[in-house]
Amino acid sequence: MRYPGFLGGSNTNRTINVDAERTINFYPEVVDGGTPKSKVVLHGTPGHEPFVIAGTGPIRCSWYEDGRMFIISGNRLFEVFQSQTVVNRGTVATDGKLASISSNGLGGHQLFITSGGFGYIYDLNADTLTLITDPDFPLPAVWGVFVDSYFVVLSDDRFMISDLLDGSTWSGLDVGQMSLSSDQKIAMATNHRELWFFGSKRIEAWVNTGNNAFPFQPIGGAPIDHGIAAPFSAVVMDNTIFWLGADATGGGIVWKASGYTPQRVSTHAVETMLHRLSRFNDAIAWVYSQEGHLFYVLYLPQADTTWVYDVASNLWHERALWDTVTMRWKPHVGITHAYAWGMNLVGDRMSGAIYRMDLDFPWDQLVGEQPFTVEPDVESASVSPSASLSPSPSPSGGGSASASISPSASISPSASVSPSETDTEPDWFDIGDRANMSHSTWYSGRNCPIEITGINAPTHVEIRLSADPGFTEARFRIFYLNPLHEVYGYWSDYFLPGDGGADLLEGDLLDVQVYTGSAAHVNECWVTVGSFEAHYGVTVF
Repeated sequence: MRYPGFLGGSNTNRTINVDAERTINFYPEVVDGGTPKSKVVLHGTPGHEPFVIAGTGPIRCSWYEDGRMFIISGNRLFEVFQSQTVVNRGTVATDGKLASISSNGLGGHQLFITSGGFGYIYDLNADTLTLITDPDFPLPAVWGVFVDSYFVVLSDDRFMISDLLDGSTWSGLDVGQMSLSSDQKIAMATNHRELWFFGSKRIEAWVNTGNNAFPFQPIGGAPIDHGIAAPFSAVVMDNTIFWLGADATGGGIVWKASGYTPQRVSTHAVETMLHRLSRFNDAIAWVYSQEGHLFYVLYLPQADTTWVYDVASNLWHERALWDTVTMRWKPHVGITHAYAWGMNLVGDRMSGAIYRMDLDFPWDQLVGEQPFTVEPDVESASVSPSASLSPSPSPSGGGSASASISPSASISPSASVSPSETDTEPDWFDIGDRANMSHSTWYSGRNCPIEITGINAPTHVEIRLSADPGFTEARFRIFYLNPLHEVYGYWSDYFLPGDGGADLLEGDLLDVQVYTGSAAHVNECWVTVGSFEAHYGVTVF
C-alpha cells in the first residue's frame, strides 16, 4: 500500500491539523536514478565518535588546509594531527563566542586569528603564536578573513586590511568605512572575492577594484535591504552565502544570496519554530557535505533540536540527542566543522572534543556520555544509563546501520575506584562481549566513566598492552573528564610498555577506550591508577 507524502522533512505547521511532521535524526533523499520502489527515502543522520580531545572546550573554531588542522578550544590554540594527537600552540583571549582562523597560504605562511576581540598571527614555519600589537590594528577585532592577498578584520562599522601577505603589519590608512546604511555591521563573509558586511537591517558588498588609495570599494547597486539576526549564522556554501536574517520589518527567515538578491530557503514551519523561541540572535551555523548532500546546520541554543537544511532536496530536518534523564531532546553536539584527511570533523559545543562524523557510525559516542543510536531499528528501544549500545557485525567489517542493546556492557556514572583497592579482576573495566566487537571501532570499558576517589595528590595513570606477534595496530586512549584534558594514545606492533600517561586529580572522571585496526588478538592489558592496578584479558576479532 502506498502512502503519498509519508516521507518528508520537518514541517510542523502552526495549525498542526494541516501538517505535524517532524523528521528527527533522518534526512530525506530524492532518488535520482534507476527504477526505485520509492522516489524518496529516509536515511539516518551521521553518528559521531571522538577523534581527539583538546583542552576544556568548547570548540570555538575549526580550520584545515593543505594537511594542517587547527582548532580553538576555550582559550587555547591547538594543532590537530591525523594520528589523532594534538599539540597546544598557545593561548588566546576568549569571550565565549566563536573565533575565526584564515590563512594567507604559501605566500605568507601565516594564520590570522581573531578571538575574544584580539588578533593573533600564527607563523606556520616557526610554529609560533604572536599577539598583534601594531598600534594601528583595530580593536575589538570582531572577525577575520583572507581575500586577494590581504587579511581583513571587521571592527564595529569599519574594516581594515593588512599589508600584502603580512598579517603582522597594519596601516591606519588602510581602512574601509561602511556608510551606505546606518546600522552597525556585526558580521562579515567573503565569497567570489567579495566582502559582505552584515548589519541588523542591511548588507553592503565590497570588492577589490585596484584603487591605489584603498583597493576595496562598495559595489554599485549592491546594497541589500535584508540584514542578519544572528552574527554567527552567515556561512559560505554552494558558491553563495546563507544566513539567518532580519530587517526593518522583522526577522527569523533563513536566506541565501542569489547574486545580490536574497532568496528565502526557510519554510513557514521553520519560521514558526524560530518565533516561538525566546531568542534566535544567538544561533550558530556551520556547513558540510556528504554523499552529494550539502547541509546548512543551524544550532539554536534555545531550541530542543538543531535544524538542518539540505540543498539537494530543498528540505529541512532536525538533529538531536535524547536526554535519558530529562526525557527530552537536546540539540546536536556540533558547533564547528572542518573537512580534514577525508573526514568530516565536528567540534563539540560542550567540551574540547573533536568528533569524526560518519554515516557508517550507528550511534553518537560522546565524551563522558553513553552512545545514543540515531538509527530507526533501535530508536524506539529503551536506552538507560545502565545500558550501552554495541554494533552488530556487518559482512563488510565496517559500521552497521543497526545496533543492539548489550546488557553485559553497562555505564555507571557513579562508579568509583580507590587506589587502595587490591582486586586483580575488577568489574569496573571490562571491554564487554568479544563476539560483538568489530575492528576499527572504539569500545569503552564497563562502568566507565570512573570517578577517581581516595587520593589527595595528583596520581599517575598509565596503561600497558601485549598483543599477538604481527599485530598491526592497537590503541588505547584515556579521557580525563573533570575537567577535560587531552587524549593520550598508545600504539603497539607487539608490546607496549607503560611509558606514558598523565596525572589524575581527586574527582576526575576517567574513561578508557580500546581500539583495534586489524583482526589479530590483543591478549592482555594493565591499567594502573596510582598503586591500584587493573588487569584483564582481551581478545578482539
